[in-house]
Amino acid sequence: MVVPALLVAGHVAAVVLGGVLDGFPGGAGGEGGAGGGGGGAGAAWQSAVGSLVVVLAAAALVRRRTAPAPVCCAALCADVVTRALLPQSVLTAALPVAVWVALYSLSVHRPVRLALPVAALATAATPLPGAGGDLAGPLLDDLVAGALLHAAVVLGGRLWAHRKAGRARALARLADVAGERRVAAAAERERLARDLHDTAGHHFTALAVQGAAARRLLDAHPELADEALAAGAAVGRDVLAALGAMVAAAADVPDEGDGGGDEGGGGGGGGGARRGEGSERTVGASGVEGAEKALGAERVEGTERDEATERGEGTERDDRNAGLHDVLPSLCAGLERLGTPVSLDLHGRPRALPPDVRVTAYRVVQESLTNAMRYAAGAPVTVQVRQGLVELTVAVTNAPAPRPAGGATAWGSGRGLGLLRERVAALGGRLTAGPGAHGGWTVAASLPTPVRRARRAWWPRALDVAAFTACAAGPLLATAAGPFAAAARGGPELAALACLLTAHAAPLLLRRRAPATALAALLAVSLAWSAATAAGVLGFAWLTALALAWPGELIALHAVGAYGPARATWPAPVAVGVVGGTELGLAVVADPAEAAGFGTVAVTTALGLAAVPWLLPVWGLGLLARARRGEGGPWERRVLDAVAVRVGDAAAGERRRVATALHGTVVGHAVRLVRSAEAGLAGTADRSSALAEMTTAARGALAGLRDLLDALDARAPAPGLGKPDAAHSQPDEGR
Repeated sequence: MVVPALLVAGHVAAVVLGGVLDGFPGGAGGEGGAGGGGGGAGAAWQSAVGSLVVVLAAAALVRRRTAPAPVCCAALCADVVTRALLPQSVLTAALPVAVWVALYSLSVHRPVRLALPVAALATAATPLPGAGGDLAGPLLDDLVAGALLHAAVVLGGRLWAHRKAGRARALARLADVAGERRVAAAAERERLARDLHDTAGHHFTALAVQGAAARRLLDAHPELADEALAAGAAVGRDVLAALGAMVAAAADVPDEGDGGGDEGGGGGGGGGARRGEGSERTVGASGVEGAEKALGAERVEGTERDEATERGEGTERDDRNAGLHDVLPSLCAGLERLGTPVSLDLHGRPRALPPDVRVTAYRVVQESLTNAMRYAAGAPVTVQVRQGLVELTVAVTNAPAPRPAGGATAWGSGRGLGLLRERVAALGGRLTAGPGAHGGWTVAASLPTPVRRARRAWWPRALDVAAFTACAAGPLLATAAGPFAAAARGGPELAALACLLTAHAAPLLLRRRAPATALAALLAVSLAWSAATAAGVLGFAWLTALALAWPGELIALHAVGAYGPARATWPAPVAVGVVGGTELGLAVVADPAEAAGFGTVAVTTALGLAAVPWLLPVWGLGLLARARRGEGGPWERRVLDAVAVRVGDAAAGERRRVATALHGTVVGHAVRLVRSAEAGLAGTADRSSALAEMTTAARGALAGLRDLLDALDARAPAPGLGKPDAAHSQPDEGR
């Protein structure tokens, strides 16, 4: 109601003030007798009609937020009709202002495709005079002024709409921070469970199988005992280092978030030492290096994490170009060292795969080999990988176990294939597992491998080069070959002009990375060019090329709004206007046909300030481009940072909970495993008892890991999913 009331009050004030100044209603015309009285009555009637239309337009503006399109059309029609039927003397600025307000509301509450046609109609109606009047000025000037004015109104409306939407999104996230914390905690639990199962579970299984086999064959092959003990000591240290890194990462969280305490600092220091020790070792039985780093060394920033990338760093040996052809042979060789024959069949031309596809395929092979060790130890295993253009197929088949698996199923956590199905399904693939055609067990996965074309970043650079070329070569060609050929009367002058234009346009190549610097450099070159011309160093005709190159300043001004710093960039259009006015004054001083002094520069600089409103649409277009990219202001960033901190705290809490459980269960068994293996290697303990102790510790670690994973599942049960592989009735259901 405030805007309509102000509109009516302004109209009434304008009418009263006009009547006082002109002797309204009869005034000077009253001395005309009867004729004058008739004219006064006609003017009063026309003024009353105009006021009534203003009141109706103001009343319509009350609904401008709920029905912006009809209100805008009504205001525009009222403005056009009154200017067509009523004389200029009874018109005020109330109706044009009503059109601007309605157009602004239309831009805020409706798409721009609806606001632009209305703005075009309002621009077309701008030159209309009052009844009986003539065009106030040149038609083109009126149309240009109207177009700029209405474009600024639409720009302002769209900027406010994007700001409102950004704030609404930020407030919605802040209101749902509890839900995001739950999602982040569940995602962290899922990640930790998957990491522990894929890495620590695999290693402990390998050690349990290798230790049991070496102890059984101790008399026939005593060398296997030394290999098993050495592998147990090395792999056990690596697993301890990885678990220590997880504990340290969880203990470091309070130090970074809220200052922490002495306890957290101490834990971080101890974990850091273990992390440094483990970083120099390699995982032996798995054939993959650095996978343990993923157990806890990576931090969570909210819920938006590239899980494929962080998992890829743990399976590619920190080599972005490593593929399945590089890592699978060593993985299969690790199982062969445990006495299980493995044949690896790789088909297809090796090519780069998306990280998530590559890691998932690796995990399928790793989990299948682990299951083969558990349930069919010693049975031959065949790994087939076929890499096509659009699909990657992985199949792992193990022959029937040469002897009953006994209690081996107790080692499994019962979730391996379930986790694999989730990973494969998330990529749009499928995974099947079941008895093979000739007995045994087969796990097959097919993963889509879309041709991942790198995002072409050439077109923004091409636009920058095009802008540079247009602002450098265009003025040069126009000056050298056009009607301004007098600006360059020879080769040296033309070369000097080319250098000046190049120096002027070169900052445009930096308009995205350093827009404020680019604009400042452009203005500095332009100002120096104009000053040199005013001082007589350069010819006056050379200013023609500078005038033709001046769109570069507008391009840089747009870039400041679109890519500039987060703080307010409103000084940019002011600087462009001031420098433009100063350049105009220097050009007047340098003009031989004028006898102006340097005092003219002060006048034109003030005129440059007056031209700033005409530069605002260019700057506003840049701001609109920034808003369309979703970049909020400082307030939105503070809100989102607060949400990210609280969500990160939830994920950190899950890490601390899991780290505490690890320290109380799995870590103790791993320490006992390493000590027994080292004692057997050093000869301080009988090798048979050392192998038995190492195997028992490995199985105890697996049991503790299974209990921990069960606790994680109990904390966050997956909706609609039962226990993984519960549909199988074979003894292999624990896979």
